[in-house]
Amino acid sequence: MANLIREHIAPLIPVMHVVISDIVKKMTHEHYGLDCAPLTFEDIKDHPSILFNGLSPRDAYIDYSENVIKPEHGDDYFGVRTAKALHAIKDQPGLILMPGAGYAEEVAPIVKEIGPENIMLVRLAAGEWDVRAQLDLPGVETVDFIKFSQPEIEELIRTLIVPKIVRILPEPLNEGDHFRTMSENPESANQNHAGEEQPIALFS
Repeated sequence: MANLIREHIAPLIPVMHVVISDIVKKMTHEHYGLDCAPLTFEDIKDHPSILFNGLSPRDAYIDYSENVIKPEHGDDYFGVRTAKALHAIKDQPGLILMPGAGYAEEVAPIVKEIGPENIMLVRLAAGEWDVRAQLDLPGVETVDFIKFSQPEIEELIRTLIVPKIVRILPEPLNEGDHFRTMSENPESANQNHAGEEQPIALFS
């Protein structure tokens, strides 16, 4: 879904993709002595591996996160790390897409950093029982996609989500505006957008 939204928004504004779990994966890889990118094991994440002492990559990530990092540093550790990274870019105009936001304690530092009025939570769930449908962020506009088919989701992205994101952008969009990277428009990297926050779309 994040990729679909990026497809519609990227022609208009800069879009950044931030994933909390990338921090978990990177730290887990380091714990097991692996020097590789966060997504290295995505295609085999449910297969047991000798690289993780017989655990699957997914189970290794969960084990290291829940039994090592959180007990030592707190349940909000990965959210705090992500919020610090966002602090440096939050005043730049554009949109941050953040899929996989499933735990309120992890998201809370991000909401505090960006501001709830600049965030939209999109909850994707197979049903009301799905844990992803339970994420609740006070003061954050929330849109639910529960038991929707893929074509229905794509249509709602075009008709509901994209217009809402455009509405909360810190700068108005003009017809004909297009995506320009910082390298294409270096002056924008030095602009001071005092008082403006970077809008963010969270996906549970």
